[in-house]
Amino acid sequence: MPQFAAAGNPRRQPVRHLVGASEAPVRLVGETARVPVTIDERVTSSLRADAHVGQQHHRAFLDVDDIEADRNPGTVYGVYVNLPDDPTDDDLAAHHVGNVSLFGVERARNPRGDEHAHGLHVSMEITELLDRLAAEGKWQDGGRLETTFRPITLEPPRGRDDLAAADLRAMRATAHPEVPVTIGRVSVHFA
Repeated sequence: MPQFAAAGNPRRQPVRHLVGASEAPVRLVGETARVPVTIDERVTSSLRADAHVGQQHHRAFLDVDDIEADRNPGTVYGVYVNLPDDPTDDDLAAHHVGNVSLFGVERARNPRGDEHAHGLHVSMEITELLDRLAAEGKWQDGGRLETTFRPITLEPPRGRDDLAAADLRAMRATAHPEVPVTIGRVSVHFA
C-alpha cells in the first residue's frame, strides 16, 4: 500500500480527487451506523506504482456531505475508519478521525436572506491513520474503507457517586428516532 505522507507547501490547498463514495444515504438515529466506501482500484494501483518508483506522496481525506436534520438532536457522533467489531477503548482511540456535531443544522436547512438551503459538510484528514493501518497490515487491499458513526455519550464526573441511576441513564441516552439525521454521502479523496 502506498504511503500518503503530506508533501509540498502546507499553505497551498492540494487538488483533491474523489476516489470512492458510499452508495446510499445514511440515517443516524442515535445508534452506531457503518458505511462502506469502495475505493476505485484504478486509483490504488496508480498510487502503488507511484510508490514503487518513489514519486509523489499523497494525502487522504474523508468527507461527510449533505448532513441534514429538521433540528439538532443534541447528539455528537464520533467518526471512525475501519473500526473493529466490539472495539476496545484503545481501538476507539486508534481509529477515531473526528466528530460530526450537528450545531447549526437548522440554520443550514433554513438559511436567512438570499442564501440557499444546504446540508452541513465535514472533512477530516485520514492520511496518518491509513498509513498506520497499512503498515500494521490492517488495510491490505486499499480497495475499501468502512466508516463508522458512533454516538458520543456523556460520562459522569469522577467521584460523583451521588448521581441517581436515572441521571446516569439520561447522560448516556443517545437515541433520537424522532429527529433522524441524514448523511447524503461519505467519500474519500486523495490529494
